[in-house]
Amino acid sequence: LLFNILKKNPYKGGVLPPESSDFVSDDNLFNYQAKVIKDLAAQESCIIIGRCADYVLKDNPDVIRLFFYAPLEDCIRRVVDQNGISAKEAEKKIAKIDKYRADYYKYYTGNAWNDARNYDFCLDTSSMSYEKLIAVVKDIIKIYQAVSFEPLIIFPVNLPENLLPTAGRIKMFQRNLLIFHTADLR
Repeated sequence: LLFNILKKNPYKGGVLPPESSDFVSDDNLFNYQAKVIKDLAAQESCIIIGRCADYVLKDNPDVIRLFFYAPLEDCIRRVVDQNGISAKEAEKKIAKIDKYRADYYKYYTGNAWNDARNYDFCLDTSSMSYEKLIAVVKDIIKIYQAVSFEPLIIFPVNLPENLLPTAGRIKMFQRNLLIFHTADLR
């Protein structure tokens, strides 16, 4: 039954007006987020991390969909280092966040969050520093720009504050969800 419900809920656009009884629902909040994502993408080049933006912008030919992943051991080590918690606590935290992400993505898109077919480029980051990861993303942008368009980049990754560009940065409500312009990466 739950699977049938999930299949019916993929995002199709539209938002409810304030006078609607469902105005403050999670679905309407998602629809407003999707509207902001679409409006931002229509106005300027940007990077959007999370919020099912790859799905929301699936019809935009200028979008590059990137998915970064790493083996669980590497993820645990990074979470331990960043949060100062035990490996056991880090593993629980990762499992909880990944389940939330997978459920959220499945509910609003009908697809699996970690399915490589949803992305243009998937990269195992286990052997990469954040600096190297940024260099790879810049190279991908250059490759796509060589085809004469300024891309949007969408990827779920946790970058430390000191490595992020500052212009145009917007924080949202998912772990390190950030939006900023590709021009900030040059």
